Parts: sequence; structure tokens; C-alpha cells
Amino acid sequence: MWVSVRGAKDKELTKWLKIAAKYFAKQLIKPRLYEKLELNIQILKYADLSELKADCMWDDMTPPPSPTIFNIRLAKEGIKDEHFYFKALAHEMVHVKQFATNQLDGIFGKGYTHKWKGPSFKIPSKRSPKTDIYSRVKLDKNDRDYYFQPWEVEAYGLEVGLVYYFVEDYKKDLPYGRYQGDWD
Repeated sequence: MWVSVRGAKDKELTKWLKIAAKYFAKQLIKPRLYEKLELNIQILKYADLSELKADCMWDDMTPPPSPTIFNIRLAKEGIKDEHFYFKALAHEMVHVKQFATNQLDGIFGKGYTHKWKGPSFKIPSKRSPKTDIYSRVKLDKNDRDYYFQPWEVEAYGLEVGLVYYFVEDYKKDLPYGRYQGDWD
């Protein structure tokens, strides 16, 4: 897997974001696909992401199905908030897995829908989006169902475990998140 990082405040953060991206990908993606992936990580000012803290999308050079080049944008947080980058990166790497394995197409279809072929989550909330027989998930146009969208349920769930094990495996060398509560 090839990874580039732009906009990091220094070489140390660049190095650790590359290590983390590869670590997360190895936890989520089979080796054959892992080797084909290219990842461009860019750190931007929060205002440049229009209220998002991070996002992920395939590059137009390799659109679905089976994209292999991805762009992840992370919002620049406070000076000592480097641990945020790792949490956001873990979350977005789950979306890389979803796109690369064709679980999620990321293309808005007729009726404000996304195609989803990943795991289903039976949540009895009125906010939970409905899925039709063609695996299209009908989204709320105001994004009120964001946390119930199946790809976000999976991403938020796996983000916690990915970060936990990354910190466990690299805690002796990782220069970030040394304070209690940093990784919560």
C-alpha cells in the first residue's frame, strides 16, 4: 500500500499517520487488495471541510466498482490534538475498506439512496434508514439519520477497536496521546 500525507505540521506526524494508515488497512483489508491501494491523506483547516471533521472518497482515476486510489481529508484541530487525527483516520479507513470491497458505492442514486452490501444492523429507531430489495439505503435529505446509516455504524464501531489496538501495539514509540483521556 502506498500512502502520502500532506499538510501535517511536521515529519513526525507524517510518519505516524502513514504507519497508522497501513496498520488500520492491514486489520481491515485482505493482503491482495491491500497491496493495490493508494492513499492520499491531506490535513486541512477545519473551515475547508465545511463542518466535517474528516471525509473519504475514491479518486476519479479508479471509480467504483473496485476503486483502489483514495483521498482522505482530516480537519486540522488544536495544537495538541494529534490523537484526533488517528481516530478520524481509523474511521475513514473503514470507509476505504467499504468502497474498495464494493460494500458501499458512495454514489447517490434515485430517491437519495446509496447502495450498501455490507452488514445490516437492525436498529428499531425511527431514524434508522430503510433498505429496499436492491440493497439501496434511503437517506434522510437533512442527514438526521447519519449515525444510523449502516456504513457509519460499522465505521464508528470499528474506529474504537482499531485505535485501541494501534495504541496498544505502538504505545512505547507513539509520541501522541500521552495524557489520560486522550484516546477516549
